[in-house]
Amino acid sequence: MINNFNKYFIKKVAPGHGFAYSIDAEMYLKEKISISLSLIYAQKKYSLVSGEPYEYTTKFNNNYFILPLKMQFDIPLGNKYYFLLSGGAYIGYWMNGYVMGVVPDIFSIDVSKNEDQIEYYRLVNYQDEYQFNMMRDKRSEFGTVLGTGIGFFVCRNIIIKLGVDYLGSLTGQERGILLNQKRKVNKTLVTSLGVKCFINIK
Repeated sequence: MINNFNKYFIKKVAPGHGFAYSIDAEMYLKEKISISLSLIYAQKKYSLVSGEPYEYTTKFNNNYFILPLKMQFDIPLGNKYYFLLSGGAYIGYWMNGYVMGVVPDIFSIDVSKNEDQIEYYRLVNYQDEYQFNMMRDKRSEFGTVLGTGIGFFVCRNIIIKLGVDYLGSLTGQERGILLNQKRKVNKTLVTSLGVKCFINIK
């Protein structure tokens, strides 16, 4: 019974590509050690693909506000470049989302004229705003963040920085899960390009 249920209804998750905007504030504790706090607006995309024989794909676009707090270590690579490593934790909030997919139009049924009598349906596209259910959805999120990157000194007070951050959620998107159901968690890889400016505060 459980094997049949898994075969026909359990879905696999296919990751998608989104985007993110970030504003960062950084304070140096020592010459090469700093603490950074960021405010990130991110759109995370993924798809759910059903199993056979009723295979279909449902796409989700979810928008989040994320606040990462990181400890950062700078490793000089000559006079112009430096390598950085960072780690910390973050909290996030699931603002809204949109669901896109296809459904069969039951009023467009067409039966084949051969001996098999196969029924055909026309597929209809839809796009709706995700409706939150407070009994089911967990909109707050907590997790860890690990990052690395490289910086280039344009001048003494301006740096161009290329970074990669991995955000792994420690909490699920649902308040409760069914038997044999996998917990849905966010695993996000962010590639960023930005400009860092130094401001001396005495």
